[in-house]
Amino acid sequence: MSENELSFTEAAEEALSRIFATPRAETAITDRTAVDTIACIAGGRYEPFVAALAEARRVPPRLLAHTSLDDVPGHDAAFVNAAAAHSQDLDDTQLSTTAHVSSVVWSTLLAVVPSATPGLHVARAATAGHRFLRMLGGFVVPNHLRAGWHATGTASALGAVVAYGALVDDHARTRRALGIVGSLMGGLRANNMSSLKCVHAGRAAENALLAHRIAVQESWAGEASLPAMAAAFGFRAAALRDDTVDGSDMLAKLYPSCSGTHPAVEVVLSLRAELSRRGTVDVTVPQLVADETTTAWPAGIPEARMSLPYTIACALHYGRLDNDAIRDGLIEPAVRAAFDTVVVRVDAEDQDTTYQPWARVDLPDRPRTLWSVPPDNEAIGGKWARLVGPGVAPPIVSAASDVRSLISELRCAVGVPA
Repeated sequence: MSENELSFTEAAEEALSRIFATPRAETAITDRTAVDTIACIAGGRYEPFVAALAEARRVPPRLLAHTSLDDVPGHDAAFVNAAAAHSQDLDDTQLSTTAHVSSVVWSTLLAVVPSATPGLHVARAATAGHRFLRMLGGFVVPNHLRAGWHATGTASALGAVVAYGALVDDHARTRRALGIVGSLMGGLRANNMSSLKCVHAGRAAENALLAHRIAVQESWAGEASLPAMAAAFGFRAAALRDDTVDGSDMLAKLYPSCSGTHPAVEVVLSLRAELSRRGTVDVTVPQLVADETTTAWPAGIPEARMSLPYTIACALHYGRLDNDAIRDGLIEPAVRAAFDTVVVRVDAEDQDTTYQPWARVDLPDRPRTLWSVPPDNEAIGGKWARLVGPGVAPPIVSAASDVRSLISELRCAVGVPA
């Protein structure tokens, strides 16, 4: 271990201490991630798989399930919120961990936020969860991922534990809950090609609250768990990163597909006419993008969202990539024909151990490379209008005087009784 590297236990404890000693809200990015998550919950809450999960837990299919507003256990409300937010793979991605942290953190906080809680306090709690995972990104990428884990189901649970701990302002309990959640969290990357992917997010949110509940009931629980968790989940020694929470680390997605597909889709859409004339698409991606995606013809919609050549084929044929294109392309012969023209290569020279999605489409006269660029607020506003409704203003959570009342107002605005 180099002098700059720490064990997972040392890093987690140092990160947690720093967060509780220096709370901050980072309102610009935090409010954006809240808008993004609520929009994705609105878009995903009626997905058949999510609706069945909600019915099994007796959680009404309302926008933003909440423990007291819906008279349901907080962990059930958090589970349904997070599963809905992640069900269409449209929720933002924290590039330093590859995890859909916002969906899990915000789904947890909004499910249990007490009455009369100011938005600025909730924003600080959400920022705490993002900061914690940002600092531990080197432990997650690439070793944890290549050990077979889906970071949204595992690492995001850690972020939600810290976020809820900041909400209730209990450092000691949060430290124990981090150890306890290691016995609860999970999520195999092998299941990312199925609807179980959104269950990973739901369980991460639920497990964060259960870990805190156990920490209250069993004061000794979790004290010695962090080293064992590191060994079990492949969290190797690494350097603690800075805790900057900004737009460059949070990829707000415009397409309902794996973040690794986005650069290639952007390039193909910009060169669609030329590529259609050529008849072939030769795309090169880094190893970590290849690890996150598949090149197979999809067996269903969840796998379609993860397939690099399939999303490219939809973009080529339809000139767009949305839920309709992803669904209809599965039975469209022209999409299958376009899929067969896509060649995906992995850049063997790219040994980057951070997740920075890019794609290169090779043309006769030049290669075309595009990195993922987080969309601006105007683009996210368009996403909100599509998923929630053009007549409903996006909330500024950090400015709310009472976040639970804000939830009631949003539910009424979209036509759902509070």
